[in-house]
Amino acid sequence: MLWGLIGYMIFLTIQGPGLSDPRISIPLVGLSILWFLALSNHMNYFEVSDEHFIVRNHYFIWKKHFYRIDNIREIVFETQPNAPIGLRLIARDFRSTLYAAGTLKDSQWLSLMKNLQEKGVAVRNECVALS
Repeated sequence: MLWGLIGYMIFLTIQGPGLSDPRISIPLVGLSILWFLALSNHMNYFEVSDEHFIVRNHYFIWKKHFYRIDNIREIVFETQPNAPIGLRLIARDFRSTLYAAGTLKDSQWLSLMKNLQEKGVAVRNECVALS
């Protein structure tokens, strides 16, 4: 879905002069950019090192969020209505941040939960089925 509209626009551009009219091309380009930004915010993934928990994004590769493991109070796997599973990180000062991760499978969530628990982080699973 993320690349569908963009691919369609590229196809129309290659096929002929369909997008040469600005009344057509500008709204389609704007819609494509909005669509890309909206969906790419759900493409986070997570890494765990000895001292840090790292949040990265598949499409915004320059964005990285680092959290010290010892500064994490709790991590919650949760879901919002009509949204993918997300990870809510609650810091020791009770600041909370939600990262949606629509590309992760249940087995990856469970592996992440196990890895975090081995590091001493409290993990609350509210939505991933235990297998």
